[in-house]
Amino acid sequence: MMAMMMVLMVAMGASAQTKPYGAFDVGVECTNVPEWIVFSGIESFRSIADMTKARQCSERTGMKWVLKFGFDQLDGTENLAREARTRAMASGLLPYIIAVQFNEEWYGQAQTGKWGPVTFDLIDAIHAYGSEQHRILQSVFGLPIVYVDAFYNNNKAYGLGFYRPLPAHTTTFGMETYVPNGGRWDTHVKPFLDYVLAQNDGVSVALIAQTFKHPKEWNDALSNGPSESDGQKFKAALLHPKVIAAWLFTWRDRINGIKGAQSMPMVVGWFR
Repeated sequence: MMAMMMVLMVAMGASAQTKPYGAFDVGVECTNVPEWIVFSGIESFRSIADMTKARQCSERTGMKWVLKFGFDQLDGTENLAREARTRAMASGLLPYIIAVQFNEEWYGQAQTGKWGPVTFDLIDAIHAYGSEQHRILQSVFGLPIVYVDAFYNNNKAYGLGFYRPLPAHTTTFGMETYVPNGGRWDTHVKPFLDYVLAQNDGVSVALIAQTFKHPKEWNDALSNGPSESDGQKFKAALLHPKVIAAWLFTWRDRINGIKGAQSMPMVVGWFR
């Protein structure tokens, strides 16, 4: 459970009372990234040239990486994993990769009807398929596995809408703590966070901060961004012993209109 945390603690020279901070999408060159961000993500399909840039960033700054695979890579996961590992070795990036991730929000995607009508059988099939990909990635890389979603729950008694079984081989759960427009942390995040933190399953938690704004025309529910109160409650949640890190989503602005933390320094201050 603590393997990923120990790597991050060493990377940032942290004390036992300090939780490390990472950020999604700092870019392989890590331009204008503050020193307190000690890990980020990199896509598994990246070229040797891109991975070399990421390795150079790591040599300069100590940055660590979560290698990300996706459901768009459905065929031959083991071959894709071995090819990605070969590129990581050739570029010198492999020693700086601390964990592997296979997509995110599997069950949230299912609720949109992406894979057909939502049934318990569909959710179980998604769980089985994703769990097998976790097994493959762990066998190839021998690294912790990160899974990202809003919450997890293995108990069907809570109903189909809340049935999101934790994928097998998960080492660290990246929990999104997003509060929609007009919502409150205490009603939209806390009950799910309390439930996840109460699970005695040996899985550590990285809290994903809402340091972004969606364009209103794309996702109106998350277009206002977070509040200072959300940031304060996020920092309080970091103190829980099961929580090993904070992970800001996202750092850079994106071409699809998402505004990231890099251009919202006041928001960064709320969450750090």
